[in-house]
Amino acid sequence: MKTVNIKRVSILFVAMLLTSFGYGQDKLNLKLKAGATASKLIVDHSLIKNFTKNTLKPGFYIGLGTKGIKLSEKSSLDFELLYSQKGALSESEGFFHEKVKLHYVSIPILYNRTIIPKLNIYVGVEAGALIDSRIINGTVLRAINNQYLTGDLGLISGLSYNVNQQFYFDFRWVEGLTRLAFPTTGPVPFDARNRSIQLGMGYKLF
Repeated sequence: MKTVNIKRVSILFVAMLLTSFGYGQDKLNLKLKAGATASKLIVDHSLIKNFTKNTLKPGFYIGLGTKGIKLSEKSSLDFELLYSQKGALSESEGFFHEKVKLHYVSIPILYNRTIIPKLNIYVGVEAGALIDSRIINGTVLRAINNQYLTGDLGLISGLSYNVNQQFYFDFRWVEGLTRLAFPTTGPVPFDARNRSIQLGMGYKLF
């Protein structure tokens, strides 16, 4: 577990919270959110001949969100701090029925806009730090932290629906932009990228 990455990302999130008070926010707006994820690896099969199958891996996410900077009555720039599970279920020659488990702490930065009452859409970017990476092959669990790049950058699009003043549903698509591993190392092809969807609920703490 890479505790240094967790500390750095957490400090950055706190700095964003404090900065938001300088842009017209008169109180802290904090939300707790959690839900399910489904992720896979995007691989160039023309280059990786032995990577034969790649399917969605279930997981979960949990974290905090805040309305960071109010831009207008219907739009804002929001910050989040999330722990999320990514990876894939894959098959390849010599490595059958593997489960690739990647654990990230990330900070999404989102442009959020209200379209109609209770319904919001958003787009943004997500900067993540890898805190743990493992592969399960049958009953064998192997730590592979030295084979993966610690940073991950992705694009986000999604929507949320406010059930009432406290609860809301959230759905998003996260498309990775950066390769995951060092060239020629690791059982996961070095040109693979993350892709995941998230579906969950949020609760507005205050």
